[in-house]
Amino acid sequence: VFDVSNPSNPVLISRLYHRGRGRSIEVSGSLAYLADCESGLLIINISDPYNPVLMGICDTPGSAYDIALNGSLAYVADSSSGLQIIDITNPLKPRLVGSIDTPGDATGVFVSEGYAYIADGPSGIQIVAVTNPAMPVLVCSFDTPGRAIAVFITGTLAYVADNWAGMLILDVTDKSAPFQVAQFPTQFRSIDVWVEGSYAYLIDNKV
Repeated sequence: VFDVSNPSNPVLISRLYHRGRGRSIEVSGSLAYLADCESGLLIINISDPYNPVLMGICDTPGSAYDIALNGSLAYVADSSSGLQIIDITNPLKPRLVGSIDTPGDATGVFVSEGYAYIADGPSGIQIVAVTNPAMPVLVCSFDTPGRAIAVFITGTLAYVADNWAGMLILDVTDKSAPFQVAQFPTQFRSIDVWVEGSYAYLIDNKV
């Protein structure tokens, strides 16, 4: 945990050690949710940032790479095990409530308006209806030219970090028939993307 009250001088104030490899983190209120490759979903109490405390763990069958929060649910991109949906109502006892396997390697997930968009590696983007979390339903698969690693949704557009293929922009107005509207080649490997206002921020990794 860093104190960034002075952005020019961030200060490390605490650590929480745990076995495994943390891949992605989301924060909601006084809780942090960590996707950990070896341990699945970790829930950490950060009400005292100087003393973070592990509260609950929900192990997943695959390797947890990414997490998206939506209400009382956490959606985990679980590598070879697809999408895992976890009830986080009780942070001491998170529990798996639904899952759906995907044909590729799920490394990114974004949830919006009843749909989960999964970056599924060599299998592109998977669009899954999650209005019933206990029974997620695959709506569409969209093959991308590269290897989909991360996805970000804003409005009716999906922005995809597609590895060596750069950044793709898809129109997902019709969830059953998305189509590509643009591709921006990058110098290296596009591995993550975030959109804010009129700007897309892309991590382009040389390694």
